[in-house]
Amino acid sequence: MSSISFYPFYLIERFWSKVLICQHGMICKDCCWLWKGCTIRGYGMFRIPKPYRQGKSENERANRVCWRIIYGPISESLHVLHNCPPGDNPTCVNYWHLWTGTDLENKQVPYTKIGTHMGKATDFVNILRHMLAENGLLLRNSSLRIFCQYSKQR
Repeated sequence: MSSISFYPFYLIERFWSKVLICQHGMICKDCCWLWKGCTIRGYGMFRIPKPYRQGKSENERANRVCWRIIYGPISESLHVLHNCPPGDNPTCVNYWHLWTGTDLENKQVPYTKIGTHMGKATDFVNILRHMLAENGLLLRNSSLRIFCQYSKQR
């Protein structure tokens, strides 16, 4: 992990305020940490102030921002890909589940992950619902409570 962050502290704090982390905290390698902010096509999006933008757009995918917070700068030619234990989960920003890959790797990976296919949002929604149910994410009175898989074993 990088000891010097790519972003200022206030931006990092704002980023993590939009993430639902399991009860084990930042050390948990197994659970997906879900993005609570804005999403586009299933991917979390985060607004970057002008002085800290790496690309042209003011909005960046949350997984790329997470990568920069934890590991430092990344080449614009690389994708930040997901390797979540239950399968490909575009809303996950657990840095243990992220890795960098080329455009070719990005195009090959979706076909190897539990039935997700590029361009089929319904597949993603069904897989996400199943994953959330397995991981104990409950919707009660419009509030979210998450129970990690480890807490079920206790």
